Formats: sequence, C-alpha cells, structure tokens
Amino acid sequence: MKTLYLNPYSGIAGDMTVAALLDLGADCDAFWAELKSIPLPADEWHCHVETVMRHGIKAQKFNVHFHEHGESHTHEHSEDDDHSDDHAHPGRHLPEIISLIEESKMSDTAKTNAKQCFQHLAEAEASVHNSTPDEIHFHEVGAVDAIVDICGAAIGMAILEVDRVVSAAPLLGSGTVKCAHGIMPVPVPAVCKLLEGVPSKAGEFKTEMTTPTGAAILKTYVDEFEAAVSGKILSSGFGAGTKDFENHANVLSVVLYESDEQDVADSVLVIETNIDDMSGELLAHACGKLLELGALDYTILPCTMKKGRPGQLLSVIVRHEDFTVISDYLLRFTTTFGLRYQTWQRKILKREIIQVETEYGPVDCKVAYDEEGEEIKRSAEYESCRKLADENGIDISILYTAVQNRKS
Repeated sequence: MKTLYLNPYSGIAGDMTVAALLDLGADCDAFWAELKSIPLPADEWHCHVETVMRHGIKAQKFNVHFHEHGESHTHEHSEDDDHSDDHAHPGRHLPEIISLIEESKMSDTAKTNAKQCFQHLAEAEASVHNSTPDEIHFHEVGAVDAIVDICGAAIGMAILEVDRVVSAAPLLGSGTVKCAHGIMPVPVPAVCKLLEGVPSKAGEFKTEMTTPTGAAILKTYVDEFEAAVSGKILSSGFGAGTKDFENHANVLSVVLYESDEQDVADSVLVIETNIDDMSGELLAHACGKLLELGALDYTILPCTMKKGRPGQLLSVIVRHEDFTVISDYLLRFTTTFGLRYQTWQRKILKREIIQVETEYGPVDCKVAYDEEGEEIKRSAEYESCRKLADENGIDISILYTAVQNRKS
C-alpha cells in the first residue's frame, strides 16, 4: 500500500499542497486535463507551476491567475490568502461549488474527496458564524483559487493512488490576520474547528501558517497524526509558500512510501489523570461511559499522590478522532481538573469475531491471525460464555475449554 507522509512544519495551504503533489509525481497530462475540466469560465482563470528556491530547497510553486475586465492578475497564495479582504473575486455557496465538481471530468475518487473537503470547510465556517453549511457564503475561499486548490489536491491524491495519509503536527502561526469579517486571531476560528483533537503547534511566526483550506485538506485526507511510517520511499517533493522567512524554509514536505499492509504502524492516544476524591462507584460509572463514547480500553491503578494521599491513576486508550469527546467527558464528569496525553505506537494482530459451535450452543470467539493468515490464538468472549453458562446451568470454565478444543 502507498502511504503519503506530510510534514507541515511551515504550515499548510491549498496551493502548497497542490505544488507538493505535483513535485511528488502527479504532474502529468491527466492531472491538467482533469483540472481544466472544472466548468469555470475559461476567461476567468489560468494557472502555472514554477520552480523556486526556499533556503536552499528546490520546491514547486503553484500559481493561479485571474482575469478581470480584460486584464490578468496573479493571485499567488500566501499563508493568509484565505482571509484576504479583497472582494474582487466572486464568492460562491456550497451547492454551487458541489455542482461545479460534479460537472467536471475529474475521477470519481477525486470528486468524492473534493466534495468532502468543501463540506468540511463549510461546516467549520457555519459553526463559527452560527449559520448552516448551505447558507455560508465562502467569500474568497469559495472563489476560483480555493476551488482549483481543493480540486487539484483531490486529483493529485487520486493520480498518485494514495491509500493512507499520515501527517506531522501542523504549524498554525500566531498573531492576527485581516479578513472579510475584520481582524481575527491566528489560528482563526475555522482552523481551530477543523483541527479539533489534532496535535498542532503555534510557533513564533506572527502570521497565518495554516489556512482554512489547508486545515480542511488535513481533515479530509489524514488518517493519523504523528504516527510512525515505514517502507520503501517511492518519491519526495516540496510545495512552496509565497513568503520567504529568515532561516526557515517555507515549504510543505511530502514523502510517498510503499509498504506491506501488515507493516503499517498503528497509533493511539493515551489519556491519563490522577484522581483521589472520587468514589469507586462513580469512577466505575464514568469508565463505563468512556467505552460507550468510543474508548478502546482503560485501566485504573492505585497510586500515591502528593501529601501522601492514596489515589487512582486512570489511563484511557482512545483513537485520535475520539480524543475531543472523551477528554471533554473526563473534564466534565470526573473530579479531575486536568489531563495529560501522548501518542503511543502499537502493534496489533489481525483478528475477527467468529462463532464456535459447542454441545451447549454457539459461543462468540475472538480469533487472531499471523501475517500469512494462519490462526495463532483464540479467546472466548466472556459475555457470550456467561450467558450460555447460565442458560445451561454449567460452570463458565467448561465453555472456555470447549472453545479452545474446537474449530469454527
């Protein structure tokens, strides 16, 4: 399988993403044919790619040009272009953008991803502006440049046949940015909404480094953040931003790996907190709720806290996408005032749940397999065994033994 690794250590914007994918190998006739098939007025825009240097790194720069009143204007994206107060370029609503994508000759995969990316962007903008996705007027991010960027990224991903995307923590920037709604803090609200639960960095740069379009691309394509990646490097590339910082290469770095599916690393978040003022009954109830919310597992260990007080160390394993809801629950419905968390790598066996027939009835059983698909172990599911033992009036251990001695 192909894994794309993104390193947005200078942030990420739509144009940087397209340029990086082109440098990676997506620059082919099919890419330009699909991009030009988007039914935007032919006299409204054109684009080109150029090679630039960013602090000793050769990178590709993706430029979109607009035509107004018979004149050509170059709209070269900077990290804060998504929020420019330039109203010269027409804005669009989500249904109109979706229609443009549908009418294009992009591949089905590219169409699906491009529509999903704009949907994420619309939902984030609607949330921060107290509106609905269909009612949101995208201002400049709904104009030609964002349509070209988001569709270009979708086309590039499809052409490169990327199966999985992993990203390092994006640099967001700091300070303020001027936009159509006035002066906003960086990161802007839409970026914060799009990247909820995602490990990110503020950084020392007093400018917007990750734009809403870039954040929407991360939300749409990234399967895991800060996960280990291994395999054979197929190609690498760099997409340049417009600004040139002192002692910092303003590029998006991308690497395409090829690896066997079973070698792919899996990462999870581990949330921990120490609790010394919550009863056992209430803590047990809270942990049950954590599983309902999507936690993979939890443990409670005795510990000694400050001032010599006995307490419990609660450790919860969660998927990256479930971090926000589970951490919010812990802060609201347990007595803790804070949490700590980190990314852990794990290696897990392929497994499935099957039913094993016994003389007392079928028992649910978890079976694990090695890389060749051979069974290496099996484990009877407790609830299935308990229910069947009660129905037959036998000791539960009899069912565990029966499962180990029989095949499905």
